[in-house]
Amino acid sequence: MGLGVPQLPETLICDQCNSADGTVKRMLKLPENFLFSPLEMRIFIEATPHGKHKIDYVRALDLFTILMNSNGHGSRLFFKI
Repeated sequence: MGLGVPQLPETLICDQCNSADGTVKRMLKLPENFLFSPLEMRIFIEATPHGKHKIDYVRALDLFTILMNSNGHGSRLFFKI
């Protein structure tokens, strides 16, 4: 991805959530340029203190499908700045 307009507002997320996001995209073969917002990640990632986060791949795929079927007319879940 080149320099330009960011796809999402600047937000800090933990390394486990960042890793889970990448794992979901690889396992489900989602487009590399697709990004889940932090609030969207909460739908399919269960955080566990001092351990590896749990990923619900079915929920992740369902969310991706809903977002893609909205054809840009659906609202994305973002943190307010």
